[in-house]
Amino acid sequence: MGSPEVGCGQVLTHLWEYIDREIEAERCVQLEAHLATCADCRRALETDRQLKRMVRRCCDERPASETVEALVVRVRQRIRISLPPES
Repeated sequence: MGSPEVGCGQVLTHLWEYIDREIEAERCVQLEAHLATCADCRRALETDRQLKRMVRRCCDERPASETVEALVVRVRQRIRISLPPES
């Protein structure tokens, strides 16, 4: 029997595991099948990937003494700048 289909909620719940490659093989196949057909989830995946890249860059650019709050503010600012406007 084939793998059961997953919905958007399940995909969104497991996106970080998928991005970090910490997901079970069967779940990975299910998510990829869903992502192949769902533009909304693909956008969410790309947004989360961008967020991860920005956090990595922010952490590399500032000394460790920066407060968590300041880091969160900077990441949010960069997200707003990099995301296309919603129509």
